[in-house]
Amino acid sequence: MNKVTFDEEVRIWYIKQVKAIPPPNSNSPLRDQALEVFRQRNRIRNEARERMSDQEAVKKLELEFPAKTFSELVRYKMLKKGLTLEEAYMDIIKTALKTNAKFDERIINPVLGLDKNGNIRG
Repeated sequence: MNKVTFDEEVRIWYIKQVKAIPPPNSNSPLRDQALEVFRQRNRIRNEARERMSDQEAVKKLELEFPAKTFSELVRYKMLKKGLTLEEAYMDIIKTALKTNAKFDERIINPVLGLDKNGNIRG
């Protein structure tokens, strides 16, 4: 794996990878589907952090956005969003293809000259 010069490039790579996560096997139990996309998302997040050239930024990300275990994420969704266990699994599947919009808006869009919706400013 090659490190890139600009960590913005890593974020763009990360966004593309997250959006390319294939849907889980719909024949599997809901928990297994959620676990499948959770693992893919974590693999992408870990690879993105390994690709970053600024290791201080990686440390900051790990403090601000630590990786949760699957159980922690399920529990978080149930407590924070008031979801049932099944709803938490569905939410994990639904949000697996999304990145942190506020982070992208604050960090990536200005670098790329995009507005808050990700459109080219003009």
